[in-house]
Amino acid sequence: MLNNVTTFKPRKNLVLYYDSELNVMRDMNEYIIFNIFGRVTPNQLYLFKKNKKTIVVMGVQGNPVTLLWVD
Repeated sequence: MLNNVTTFKPRKNLVLYYDSELNVMRDMNEYIIFNIFGRVTPNQLYLFKKNKKTIVVMGVQGNPVTLLWVD
């Protein structure tokens, strides 16, 4: 019986990059993300800024989020 089986729905990967001059996160369309904690947790953002490397994390909404570190 397949009534209780859920189908896997791939979620879209969100890509954000860090603008170090303004200390903000931007999406790939250059828009500033004001509610960053609606996308990633404070701990994920802290580790991203501390390590200064690109990382992929599981976002707050359950989708993968790529945080790009651009020098």
